[in-house]
Amino acid sequence: MADLVSEAPLALVAIVLFVVLSAARELGTFVHRRLSRHADDPDGDSSDEGFILSAALGLLALLLAFTFGLALSRYEARRELVVAESNAIGTAYMRAQVLDAPERARLSGLLAAYARTRLAFGLAEQQDKPRYLASSRAQRVDLEIATLEIVRPIRATALGPSLLAATNEVVDLGAAREAALETRLPTTVVEALLAFTVITALIIGYVLAGTKSRHRVATSVLFVLLTMAIWIILDLDRPRRGTIVVSQDPMAQLVKSMPGGPSPANPHP
Repeated sequence: MADLVSEAPLALVAIVLFVVLSAARELGTFVHRRLSRHADDPDGDSSDEGFILSAALGLLALLLAFTFGLALSRYEARRELVVAESNAIGTAYMRAQVLDAPERARLSGLLAAYARTRLAFGLAEQQDKPRYLASSRAQRVDLEIATLEIVRPIRATALGPSLLAATNEVVDLGAAREAALETRLPTTVVEALLAFTVITALIIGYVLAGTKSRHRVATSVLFVLLTMAIWIILDLDRPRRGTIVVSQDPMAQLVKSMPGGPSPANPHP
């Protein structure tokens, strides 16, 4: 179920969730009415039911906060990786300027092209990302080969290990950034959140059925708020195609500062 929710359009998920919550409320009301027909005092347990509803809402709030924290921490990790990767590429590019020609032009060109590809990868639509992902991996291999060839004659100098370490960091952060895009909320957590939300809606319908007012408007507003909260959580958990996207400004500024780099509005190499 969590996989279906993760892949379906967010608008559709929100509509279905609201309908399910409303249906669960009506089911709770129906169950309460059926059971109250056989009770000697239909209103005798209203205070106990209120405690149960308060406990359910409190636990739901706790689960929402926990899940939102997980999704937000993954978003922050992806954002920090963009900054770290742009800094690493910039550091390697700066150290490459110390090399003599033609090694300087060779390594600088590879780093500049790689930076443009990484910017395009970050800004690309979901259907275009695999193309830039393949290009990134191929360029990292070229970077490693070129760096080893350039460093080998100067490995005894201070520049050799420094340049090698900078290139290694570029490669490692690129792979880490791509892995972060695949990191999603655990399926069990998403399923538990959805199940607990529906069960809470059922409890709300059961408890409020015993009151004089059905509180349909109030509960509908509550369901809208719950739907919006879960929408945000699921959106944060969709790094490749969600509406909440990680800013690519650090990489765009780096590319803009490099010779021949495109403007942030036209990142594609």
